[in-house]
Amino acid sequence: MSFPPNPSPNDPLGELMRAWSGMAAAAMPGADALGAMAGAPGAAAPAGNPAVGALAQAHWLASGVWLRLGSRAAQSLAQYQHECGAATHPGGADAPARQADAARAHLRRLGEMALDEARALDAQLQGLAEELRASMDDPAAGPAPRRHARAKP
Repeated sequence: MSFPPNPSPNDPLGELMRAWSGMAAAAMPGADALGAMAGAPGAAAPAGNPAVGALAQAHWLASGVWLRLGSRAAQSLAQYQHECGAATHPGGADAPARQADAARAHLRRLGEMALDEARALDAQLQGLAEELRASMDDPAAGPAPRRHARAKP
């Protein structure tokens, strides 16, 4: 994956990707093709050790979960603020109770989001682990030969 050298100030994701690519190149020898290792569409598979590609893809998946969870949490926070604003305008005696209910609902939504994203990431990582295991198995080895007949006494 190639990124332009001078990012625009309105492109924080491009700058983030350049930083991750630099860290991956420093941490993993031969990780200059981070896009290929991360499974970018149309990218070639990494040469050499398939574990390096699987780890890069795992980090890519985890960062996607992090960004998705942050976006969903921001939406929940906006909903909470809207609910708190609606709770404070009437000015009744039950306004603090409604604010507490809105806060509890926001916390419940955050917990559900975190669990959903963790389950999704776990399923993706398990699939990635199975792919790595399958790629590491030697298909030529196959099962050990088995003798079905008994030896003569």
